[in-house]
Amino acid sequence: MADAKKQLKELNDQIDALYKRLGRMDTPPIFKPAEIGAARREIKKLKVDLDEVNNSLSYISKSFRDSIAELSSQNTELGYAKRSLKSIEKISRDISYENQQGLIIDDKKLSTLEKKAKLEYESLRIAVESGRLAPKVQKEFEDNLSTQKEFEKTMARIRETTKKIKGDVGVKTFSFMDDLTKKIPGLKALSDPFKEANEAAQKTAKSNLDLFGSTKPLQKQQLEGLKKAAAFKTKDGKILDGLNAKKIKELGLEKMLVSSKGKALAGSSAANKATKLLGGAKAAKGAVSPLKAGLKVLGPAISKMLTKALGPVGLLIELFQAIKQSDKIVSDMAKNFGMSYDNALLLKQEMTNVAMTSGNIFVTSKGISETFNAINDSLGTNAMLSEDMAVEFTKLRTMAGFTNEELVGISNLMLGTDKTTKEITGQFIAQAKVSALQNGVLLNEQKLLKDIGKVSAATTLSFGKNPKLIADAVATAKSLGMELSKVDAIAGSLLDFEQSIENELQAELLLGKDINLEKARQAALNNDLATVAKEISEQIGSSAEFSELNRIQQEALAKSVGMSREGLAETLLLEDKLKGLTADKAAAATKDFETLKARVGEQEAMRILEEKGAEGLEKQVGMGDKLNATMDKLKEIFVVVGEALMPVFDVLISVFKIIGPIMKGLSPVFRLITLIGNAIGDVLAMLSGDFSFSGTKSAFGNMKPTDFLPPGFAAVGEFAGVPTMDELMGEEKAMATGGIVKGPTRALIGEAGPEAVIPLSGNTPALKVDNSETNNLLKIIAGKLTTVDMYEVQ
Repeated sequence: MADAKKQLKELNDQIDALYKRLGRMDTPPIFKPAEIGAARREIKKLKVDLDEVNNSLSYISKSFRDSIAELSSQNTELGYAKRSLKSIEKISRDISYENQQGLIIDDKKLSTLEKKAKLEYESLRIAVESGRLAPKVQKEFEDNLSTQKEFEKTMARIRETTKKIKGDVGVKTFSFMDDLTKKIPGLKALSDPFKEANEAAQKTAKSNLDLFGSTKPLQKQQLEGLKKAAAFKTKDGKILDGLNAKKIKELGLEKMLVSSKGKALAGSSAANKATKLLGGAKAAKGAVSPLKAGLKVLGPAISKMLTKALGPVGLLIELFQAIKQSDKIVSDMAKNFGMSYDNALLLKQEMTNVAMTSGNIFVTSKGISETFNAINDSLGTNAMLSEDMAVEFTKLRTMAGFTNEELVGISNLMLGTDKTTKEITGQFIAQAKVSALQNGVLLNEQKLLKDIGKVSAATTLSFGKNPKLIADAVATAKSLGMELSKVDAIAGSLLDFEQSIENELQAELLLGKDINLEKARQAALNNDLATVAKEISEQIGSSAEFSELNRIQQEALAKSVGMSREGLAETLLLEDKLKGLTADKAAAATKDFETLKARVGEQEAMRILEEKGAEGLEKQVGMGDKLNATMDKLKEIFVVVGEALMPVFDVLISVFKIIGPIMKGLSPVFRLITLIGNAIGDVLAMLSGDFSFSGTKSAFGNMKPTDFLPPGFAAVGEFAGVPTMDELMGEEKAMATGGIVKGPTRALIGEAGPEAVIPLSGNTPALKVDNSETNNLLKIIAGKLTTVDMYEVQ
């Protein structure tokens, strides 16, 4: 006992010393004799913060686990190993997520994650080497431990990538400006634009690095070199000789055709790498440098910032943005729901009016249009929502965090009834609360409401879309450790009377006690799932009773109520956890509700709960949300004005429809210019030995006979639909593999080597075709054939 006190004093002294070294001003905890393990864990945590984990990890982990092993006969190493694996998986996922964002991962954050991973790997190693793991799981954890090297290699690659991105001129420039504008008070207004530019530069640098192996896009010379290198690989996959180090240097690709480890490539590996880089170049057509990407973003970002300070000019810009936003919403609505633009605009104006008259800053025309899209998408309709649904559903999404899918679930109860949104949500929340309290637990009624769409259609209709009945069933099932879908499945199994009764009798025989499921069967028949849940809970007993049964008895009990042994165990375990976590608060809430009932009556007490439940959904937003919502609501003024002007703009813009016919009339001029340009290009190509005149031929084929007439006549020919030269003369037919022509044909001959063109008629020279011998032979054969009866063989 004296040794334990001495050990505890030393641990508390260590904690006090570590607090001082960390510079912490709060009072360190004082641990009691029964909390030696907790004291050691606190020391471990504090030493991680001081970067001393690697030196002390083995001692802390070993002493901590040895202490627990001495105090308990259970094998704890499996639990430690599992926790380490979960932590490593989460750390890997966090690093992967950060890496996928395309931005530089902060060095401090990367180091922290890497340090945590090393700590967990060391913890896993201790578990593997402890000798306390069961043989069948020892191998699995050894395999997991072997991934440490791959993890370290991945971290090294990420650091190398980060180093290359940070070294890019564009990234350096905008990173410097981003830091500068944040630190100098007078430049803080520019911090957001430079932050956006910095992020754009980083993303572009990473994208280029992934595609081309460099933060910069491919230059024309590099692209040509890659094409030549890739040409060493034939279409059938063979690699031609000659792609050696000298040739690669000649092509200027010595820095590009290298392995992931930086080793120079040659031959097939170099040709494959060149092909891959070319594929990346095609995928990133139009790629720019990080510097250009940052500048491209910086301009609009600064413009956006200045707009806020330009007074009247800013108002005009806001008006233009409102018109642009409304036009997109209207256009999308017209396309998605099969209506004309004008009808969609009228519908959007109706939404704007509803939003303005709602009197709620969280309800905007854009929000209502999102609600409209969600509900109509789910039903395949395009009808305007009722004002109540449009406003209240939008409030649920913007103020209570409901998703569109969850709102569709609530609409299943609302559409086709005369209930309002507040009535449905209030009644559901109130009844769910009361039902849970009756079972001695507190539940998250809002979460149950969000999951209302998961209730089956059959159950929803069986309850007559009554939110109280559905809430009672959902909350009762949940408070007893079950999901409503599971209770519904149990009800179905109970109505298989013969099998259900047989299972019940078998369970009674094995357990030596009576089981009565008659009430549960009657409730199942009446679709009273709440009663089914209660009866099942009563018959299966508690988790303590379950633990006293042997495996066969547990399986028989579970089978009698239409569940599996594991499913029954999960139900009992969840029920215990709910009661253990919320029992005290539930008792206090029950007392408050009983007091309210005694004061105003049960009906009024329920009405008050319903009212509070509906109002509570609107009291979950913070000051930042309110500020943003206020700004968005003020912008609705521009939306109203903009939508009123949209028909005027539509008329003005329709004037520009004449541009199309004008451009069509000028087509002959453009074709003639193209012909002249291609002809000049082909003449110059002759200097390099290219006599194909392919550009001139192509341009001439696209010309029309009327294009060579004066402009007025040429335009008439264009509108009259005069065919092109290619259409008149027919396409050029390649004859490299032979062929037969029966009329005037434009043909390409000699393109694959020497060919002979030989007439097949009386022209000279000609092939004389004499079929007389063949004809005579056919006559002889025909003369020897006689008519054969259908059923006769001769």
